[in-house]
Amino acid sequence: MKWASKARYLCSELVKVEWRNDAGATAKTGILEEIWAEGACVQSAEPLRIGTRVRILARRVLFLETVMECALAMDGYCSQLKFDEDSRWSSRRYKPEHMVSTS
Repeated sequence: MKWASKARYLCSELVKVEWRNDAGATAKTGILEEIWAEGACVQSAEPLRIGTRVRILARRVLFLETVMECALAMDGYCSQLKFDEDSRWSSRRYKPEHMVSTS
């Protein structure tokens, strides 16, 4: 992914995923699988359409993102999300309970 930074972290944490589509507003539980300064990877039971604006609530921290990619995975769908410029991630802002560096 060209827009992803070098410092990426694997994690496993339940998050609330909210989005709006033609059917209206939807809120589901997802699994935060990976996070980095510019984005995240979230697993969900249903696909998220590329270009959809998404809100991720991780504990009490809200991230605003856009779906960049979505692919069928073994246990659902894996969506790669790009954080809005003013919603970027840092470990000072939010640190998943289980987090491992990929480098």
